[in-house]
Amino acid sequence: MGEIADDIIDGLCCAICGVYFEEEHGYPVACSECKDDDCSYEEATEEEI
Repeated sequence: MGEIADDIIDGLCCAICGVYFEEEHGYPVACSECKDDDCSYEEATEEEI
């Protein structure tokens, strides 16, 4: 896979818009801007960079 795909899978960036976080979550997450009721990803708990 590509580097960005790996970062999404590891939770280092938002699975929807691609914004990067300070630390990885270990699983795919969505940033607070992208997270809504229809989104199946958990909301990220880290600060964005």
